[in-house]
Amino acid sequence: MKNTVPLDEAMVCLATYLYVTARQTGISPVSPWDFFVSSGIPEEKVEVIFDRAVENDLIDYGVSIRAPFLTEKGRVLLNERYGLA
Repeated sequence: MKNTVPLDEAMVCLATYLYVTARQTGISPVSPWDFFVSSGIPEEKVEVIFDRAVENDLIDYGVSIRAPFLTEKGRVLLNERYGLA
């Protein structure tokens, strides 16, 4: 089944926020990257959007992009768009 939901940087920030929040509460969540791929978004598109979010300083990561965290700029976007962070 093809996913028709548009993936953008704000959605990456939201998924990252939920991922980090879950980890802080002791839950072992699926990574935002894996969530988007498993929902039917082609991995190439996920890579482009995540790279763009990193380039725009919205998210960052240490060893793996599959374990991102929000930057200050990402938290501001999340607050403006969704009222979170």
